[in-house]
Amino acid sequence: MNINDVITDGTAKFVVRSMGFLDLLDALHPIGDIYLTVKEGTPFAKFGFGQWKLVGQNKCLWGGGY
Repeated sequence: MNINDVITDGTAKFVVRSMGFLDLLDALHPIGDIYLTVKEGTPFAKFGFGQWKLVGQNKCLWGGGY
């Protein structure tokens, strides 16, 4: 990602004006987070940044706690 790149989330378009903006995007979806959706498509197509890995296709999350 570079200055003046356009990023879209499907509802709005954003233009990278500073690398601080990319830091904000990374803060919203840091490495290790799970993005869960029932819609078709990829997070990269939706958010326009990052590297995403498909895990657990046709499976469900079970349990959770601390």
